Amino acid sequence: MSMSVTITAPSVKHILLDSLVVMKIVKHVDSELHAGISEVSGDACAGVLTGLVFLDDSRLEITNCFPTVRNEPVIDDDANAAAQYEEQKQQEMLDMLRKFRTMNIDYEIVGFYQSHQFGAGFSHDLVESMFDYQAMGPENVVLIYAGLTYQNMFEELPIIIKSSYLNNVLMSELALSKSYSSEKYSTRHFDLGSKKSLEKSVRAMMANVDELNKSIQSLTKYTIDKQRHDNMVFTRGDPPLPMDDIKRQKAPQLQTRNGLLDELLASFDTNALADFSKTVTSENITKLFIAEAVAEEKVQGSKDRTLSSVSSTR
Repeated sequence: MSMSVTITAPSVKHILLDSLVVMKIVKHVDSELHAGISEVSGDACAGVLTGLVFLDDSRLEITNCFPTVRNEPVIDDDANAAAQYEEQKQQEMLDMLRKFRTMNIDYEIVGFYQSHQFGAGFSHDLVESMFDYQAMGPENVVLIYAGLTYQNMFEELPIIIKSSYLNNVLMSELALSKSYSSEKYSTRHFDLGSKKSLEKSVRAMMANVDELNKSIQSLTKYTIDKQRHDNMVFTRGDPPLPMDDIKRQKAPQLQTRNGLLDELLASFDTNALADFSKTVTSENITKLFIAEAVAEEKVQGSKDRTLSSVSSTR
């Protein structure tokens, strides 16, 4: 008995993102960041994306969004807490979609968004959420607010931020205005402090590497136990077992909850953090070399002036 799986080609080639969605996501993330809600609960900022799918030109247009209910910490052991949270989340989501429909706003769910530091959002929960959303519609996407770049496991789609013509005219006027210049008042070239960002990134990489080391040790133990088990069966000269006996037999198991999926996600997470650290480090090294050259030039100039003053007094 064989089972065939038909894989359809993706119908969405690019995404058109409205500027309203960008502003709402930034406001949601910044408000929770300043309030410290994300650090207390440990969950990432998340929400639902709504919009339309245009199959003629393979375009997904995201026109609006709204945040989802955050899971409240449970003080006492309550077995129904998770079920109540999911029920409340679904109810508020349906209420918001009804309000969108009443106000003549696009109410079709086209995905969800999350916020992660340094673009490191690869986790098992993200995969499960993506699977659930794409089960409702294969065109659903996930939007990560952190400059995340997918490499192998996820497919990155180009995003075009949609704005009104008045905003475009305003930005053009500001760009052409001589009285306003972003480079004139910019001080980012003199900023050498990225210690906190690098420290958080390195700590996250260390945690991922520790998890990978534990998984490698578990995989090595599993390989040794499996080889020992096969050798014992071979040395006894037992005939091949039927399928029913093989199912009843307890062979060595890989001591991981999700197989090798967690290790794959941890490697993607570490790769994203390493790319961030490499970018920040290269920029800081360039700034440090420039600052060192300027400092040496000032020191040499002061020495020359001192020697010239001494020679003139003699």
